[in-house]
Amino acid sequence: WSGLQRPTLDAVLRLKAAAKPGELCKGLPSAFKEYLTEVRALGYDERPDYGSLRQLFHELREEEGPPADHDFEWLAGKPLGPLEPLEFWEEDLPQPDDGLRRPWSSFVGSLHEQLAKATEFCSCSALARDSSDSE
Repeated sequence: WSGLQRPTLDAVLRLKAAAKPGELCKGLPSAFKEYLTEVRALGYDERPDYGSLRQLFHELREEEGPPADHDFEWLAGKPLGPLEPLEFWEEDLPQPDDGLRRPWSSFVGSLHEQLAKATEFCSCSALARDSSDSE
């Protein structure tokens, strides 16, 4: 998008959406491409499988080893030792939308339920009518 002559939000959005995960993650470990591919495939109301996504990067960390991430000039000459890894937690963290009804999906769900009940009622009414007609 930095190469666009007159970038508009729409043009940037189209360019980002058209970019393939392989192009965006060129030169990075495959976990990044897998992450982008999986997340982009999610529907609007779908929740990611946070456990498997974390596992991707946990395995990457195991393969790559801890980074030397403390090479700052103000630390030059000081003995620092290795970095301590963050703890890997198993449970999912609370999400902002936990406990909230999703208006569209709940509407569609209730619509399906009402349609099923109406269909069942109509079928029963038709059966009752047919059996009374035959008497």
